[in-house]
Amino acid sequence: MQRNIYTYHRNRHLIILSFMLVSTYFVSAQGQTRCGNGVLEDGEQCEGGDVLKCKDCIIQDGFMCPDAVRDTDFQNVLGKKVALKDNNGVETLMYVIDPATNNSMPETCLGELLCTSDLYSPVNDEVTVPYKGYHCPTVCKKFPVPEWFEYKESSSLTSNR
Repeated sequence: MQRNIYTYHRNRHLIILSFMLVSTYFVSAQGQTRCGNGVLEDGEQCEGGDVLKCKDCIIQDGFMCPDAVRDTDFQNVLGKKVALKDNNGVETLMYVIDPATNNSMPETCLGELLCTSDLYSPVNDEVTVPYKGYHCPTVCKKFPVPEWFEYKESSSLTSNR
């Protein structure tokens, strides 16, 4: 009797394990997102890289994608994708539009590209690019700098007089 109970429990565990393996295979085959597979998929904000910046495929507070801009009041809320476009020899920052929905595309990137977000505010109304908001400092440095100002190691303009 004892042996039959042991055999029953062992077989039950094998059946459950087999079911779990088959279920995992079919879920993967159906294209569900798999965080950590090195591919940025729908539903993921980021993929791979440093877990302090990208954990469980979610961009961590204080970091952002280099091709994005975030609202000035919401540093840790996902922003919109932006791209530099040549406008008659002048690089202009523009929102990336999803042709299927005609809406701005949300911020996503590979984890190793994430940077520390930094607030940019123009020094006057004549400075219109980049957009006012949070950027990666490397993006800010791509734009013309107003006379008597410079970018240091941030997106903040500093007087060089």
